[in-house]
Amino acid sequence: MKYPIAKTTNHNLVPKALAMRIESTKAVTPKRKRLWEIETRYLCPLIGLCLGKAELRRLGKEQCYQVDATGSDYQLHTAFVALARRPGPGAKALNKYLEKKYRLALRRYSAAQDDTGLQELWKQDCADGREGQAWWHLVTHPLCSSSMLEKLYGELHMLGHEAVALIRHERGKRAGLQERLSLLEEVLVSEREQQRQERLRFEASLEGLCQQLLAQSELEWENQELAQENERLHLQWQEALHGVLVQKKQEQIEALQEENRLLRDGHEVLEEELSMYRRLAHEAAQREKRHITEKEALQAQHAELASELAAVEQRLHVHIGLEEGCNQCEQQGTSACPGVSLCGKTVLYVGGLHKMIPHYRRVVEGAGGNFIHHDGGVESARGLLPKMLATADAVLCPVDCVSHDACVCVKKVCKKLNKPCVLMRSSGLSSLARGLDEITQ
Repeated sequence: MKYPIAKTTNHNLVPKALAMRIESTKAVTPKRKRLWEIETRYLCPLIGLCLGKAELRRLGKEQCYQVDATGSDYQLHTAFVALARRPGPGAKALNKYLEKKYRLALRRYSAAQDDTGLQELWKQDCADGREGQAWWHLVTHPLCSSSMLEKLYGELHMLGHEAVALIRHERGKRAGLQERLSLLEEVLVSEREQQRQERLRFEASLEGLCQQLLAQSELEWENQELAQENERLHLQWQEALHGVLVQKKQEQIEALQEENRLLRDGHEVLEEELSMYRRLAHEAAQREKRHITEKEALQAQHAELASELAAVEQRLHVHIGLEEGCNQCEQQGTSACPGVSLCGKTVLYVGGLHKMIPHYRRVVEGAGGNFIHHDGGVESARGLLPKMLATADAVLCPVDCVSHDACVCVKKVCKKLNKPCVLMRSSGLSSLARGLDEITQ
């Protein structure tokens, strides 16, 4: 946005006093700074916040900047910082590009006349995730004091260190969980393949058994015929009781009976094998169901941990933008503002690990809340818990590190007093960050 410039006035037609006032206004109208007029140490965070890696590489390919776009991300960043320091065609083109990129917010920042107004705009943009836009308009604003720039530059520097450490830690945890999930998926695939092979073997065995049963049916039919033949022979044997023919027929009958017994024994063996294969098939199906249940539980755990990671990153963004106050209370923008997100609420943490209490306190107070703690009845008197619940604005309780009686007391009292109560999955800091998000929503 260009500041208005008075048009040429015909002094013969305009009173002399009005012409002098117009000239005076033109003389004192402040001009916004350009890139090469900004203090050198502010250019590095300016380039880093306003231009992403892909955007720098795309601009580096344009001839007007005369930058080697094939270098590393750091080399490309350094080249653009050096380009911005010196007035020239490249710096002018980059200044024009940034002016066009953040032109929509120029009117709001141009209306600010002192550090107080600029600081309020800074808070609003940082809360919405527009730190690059805010920093560009602050360092180029003609009325922004050097003390304010120095203060915000220090905050950006320290928050950058904290953000890198926290994100690196959370990425490590997520990579470990992803690796574990991949390993379990490989195990499940292997188990499924093994089950498929067992099913194929079972089907082949079942087909063989069916063929044997068919053969057995044929043998039983033959056995019936043999029994009829046996009965006929038995009649003949009775008729020729005293002859040689009777002796021969008796031997035939005994042979047929022995063959029948062997066939019945073989039939029983086949029945036992069929029962065994059916039992194996049932056990294989049960194992498949258990594996599927375990996979679904791991996927649910992965989704919950991803949600906790998102909550931690969200709280980090909020801290970057609202470190000096919030926009939810009547004291916003003053030194009396109690903090961000929780806005001075008293948060009671019931249970948890004793060694983690200082970290719990730091996270809650960093979010603008007042922290109080009860260990759930291990050392502190259980009678104090209802009194502390009555004084708290919200309650956090990790279900993995608290007594059953304390957990029941927390749910009962919070329901009675209609107070926010978050039962967290674990006593870790990521679960605490997610619990704080549920309270502030």
